[in-house]
Amino acid sequence: MNALRDLEVAFDAANDVRRVGPGRVLVANPEAARDVLGNRAGDYVDTSDFFFTRRGVFGPRPAQVAIGRLGRDLLQRHVDARRGDLARLVSQRLAPASGWPDAGNLLVYEHVRDVLLAPGTPAPVRAVVDGVVHRAVLAGARQRYSRRSRRAVRRRAMRVLGREAGSRRAGEPRDLLDAVVAGAGPAATGSSTTTSGTGPTPTRSTRTASCTGRRAADTTCRSAGHRRRASAPRSARSS
Repeated sequence: MNALRDLEVAFDAANDVRRVGPGRVLVANPEAARDVLGNRAGDYVDTSDFFFTRRGVFGPRPAQVAIGRLGRDLLQRHVDARRGDLARLVSQRLAPASGWPDAGNLLVYEHVRDVLLAPGTPAPVRAVVDGVVHRAVLAGARQRYSRRSRRAVRRRAMRVLGREAGSRRAGEPRDLLDAVVAGAGPAATGSSTTTSGTGPTPTRSTRTASCTGRRAADTTCRSAGHRRRASAPRSARSS
């Protein structure tokens, strides 16, 4: 609530833009905010912290856009197909009382988990994503688990997801991991050419596949834990 009060003080009828740091502004006017987000004139540099990884920024930007569009389309189709299931989840998971923010995070995760990893994905792969959610997303996860434990889970997640990403084949994406692999392309991961007796043959080398897997794994881990905060209506909060 303090943050909301600070915003009310910062903005008034005559001032709907406030600079909060180098290259950072808060915009209160809806039309101005829409213009900034639309960026039709190219006045702003597009970026997204979704693609920040421990190895740097997953890019280039066209690859980010491609992944975003593929992921959005997957989510839209999934939500449209399971719209009725969401009402069931709400009635089962949130009523008559629920503890937030974990209740909201777990409900969303259950609703979209088949978009993160398609049905039929090996159980160990799904298990590591469950681990990411419970050790990095839920409230207080950092306090409940030691740094060493969380580091071990991350290493395992990167290894298992990287191996799974390297095994994926081109085609219509079935889940977000497919979307990351398909949208990244050689521009984001590098490509190589090997030479055989018949001449140069473009192939994906082991190094390239490994790079694809690591970056896809890192991005998929972020997608599982990207929404870390959820607010609930007062009526849904447990006493």
